[in-house]
Amino acid sequence: RRVLFRSARVPGEGNPLGRRLNELPYVGPGALAQGTFRQFDELDGVLRSHAWKKIAGADLVVTAALSEEDALQAFRSQRLWIVAATLGLSLMLIVSAAALVRALRLRLRLAGQLRSEKATLESAVAQRTSELRNAFERLRGAQAGLSRMAAIVEHSRDAVMSTDLQGVVQTWNPAAERIFGYSEQEMKGRNVRELVRAEDLPPIDDDYRRLAAGETLGSMRVIRIGKD
Repeated sequence: RRVLFRSARVPGEGNPLGRRLNELPYVGPGALAQGTFRQFDELDGVLRSHAWKKIAGADLVVTAALSEEDALQAFRSQRLWIVAATLGLSLMLIVSAAALVRALRLRLRLAGQLRSEKATLESAVAQRTSELRNAFERLRGAQAGLSRMAAIVEHSRDAVMSTDLQGVVQTWNPAAERIFGYSEQEMKGRNVRELVRAEDLPPIDDDYRRLAAGETLGSMRVIRIGKD
């Protein structure tokens, strides 16, 4: 294989036209068979890289050389853009990391607040539950007391009745039925003044006025009128 054309002549190499490729000083052993880049060679003080490519279907080989300066020129021309892009990417990473840190701090703060509110709520629920339990116990005790009182009234041998502040009968025990001759159904809704003599009505009215004012009455003797 011989050199047919060369676009640029390297000083000091002489005229390569008509010479065999393997006779040239920069063609290494096996380069024609490999057709690949070989090591950088130092010719006329310029570092170059040489490539060899066989043309398919022809007994020709194309050779090309590129100096290191030319090979790196494109990279150097784009270096500013590369630096700017790198700085931009770094800034984006920094901003993203800062946003992530803020989000994590916010999440931790919210988690702490939720734990605090949960503890407060659980304490309030426990306190309210205790209050309701105590109220229920008091209510049950009051109901038991009322049941005992109702049993006493029910089985008392004395007439026991209850009225509102106007004197209207609300309850009437069996002893009252026996003593006055009126059943509970007959007396409920009627005024107790019907069982009092006319001359005893003023003290009775005075007693109801005192009860309405919140006073406590002592014992008194009253003559009442029975059915018969």
